[in-house]
Amino acid sequence: MPAFSLLHPLYSAWQIRQAVNRLDHANSDVRARAEERLCASSPACWPALARAAFGRRTGGGVAAAKLLYDLGDARGLFALLEQFYDRDMYSWYGPHIRRALKQIGEERVLAALETALNRITEVGAEPRTAHHWSLYVAVYALHALSALHADVPPNTWRRALAVHVPFYEDLRACRTALTATWPETSVVALLASVRRTAADALLTLNRPHAFELLREALAHPDPQVQLTALYGLRELRDPRAYVLLQPIAANRHHPLWRDARRVIEALGAKQPDALTLVRASQPAETPAAELLRPARHHTDDPPETLLHPMPPPPEFATGKRVATEDTEAHREN
Repeated sequence: MPAFSLLHPLYSAWQIRQAVNRLDHANSDVRARAEERLCASSPACWPALARAAFGRRTGGGVAAAKLLYDLGDARGLFALLEQFYDRDMYSWYGPHIRRALKQIGEERVLAALETALNRITEVGAEPRTAHHWSLYVAVYALHALSALHADVPPNTWRRALAVHVPFYEDLRACRTALTATWPETSVVALLASVRRTAADALLTLNRPHAFELLREALAHPDPQVQLTALYGLRELRDPRAYVLLQPIAANRHHPLWRDARRVIEALGAKQPDALTLVRASQPAETPAAELLRPARHHTDDPPETLLHPMPPPPEFATGKRVATEDTEAHREN
């Protein structure tokens, strides 16, 4: 009896490993029996399923991740999101991963994103350490939502575009994340990668409202958030961005003035240099009738391409200059 009590846990663990290995078996009946065995041994099989879900780049890893989530472990969803983000994994098993994520539902993926954003910005928490899981989950979830054409609420866009932690990142690391061709593992563990993925997903899912959301992000006091907004405006290529970029590019004391000039150059010189360099400072708040129009203009000229009228000098406003000129002319006569 004591010997059997010692061997039983070992035998059960061996059965679980065998069942996990058969999840991608060619025979459907073998796969079904393996899933039944794992479901019967839940939650004892969760560690073995998690190792297979995160460690195997095979069809069995996809099946293990989906079964792990169905059994009640949230790590299964995280494993599917990671597999979906992996280009090599997606090239082989993309349809299987996409089908599994659709079965789970876009709402669950969106909830995982919200949880990750809460964990990043949680007061008193320490998401500042490199390779923190919340950074990865946020990037993977945004990528999946973009690929699945999900409906993301505006408040979630605002949170993802402006997520930041004081004194956590610098501009050099942000530029590295924003210029990477495909964010790799070392770059994903950055807040800038979360914001960049949010900007890319925004341009894919909600491009008509992207300018307004990026303008809000550009008004954020954190330079790292502003840099990501510049990246989004460059990818959006909306001519209204000139109005937002000019004050930054003209201020040599701004830490992003060079970046703003590069974005202006990338947008192209579709309008005269005078209108590119000098524009209405707040066209949204100024009536179009109070803006100066060029000598030759069209009635549909947007207000942001027009100039503010200059107020008259104080001496002209008070009439002192006119009185002085009349007195000098009288003396000459």
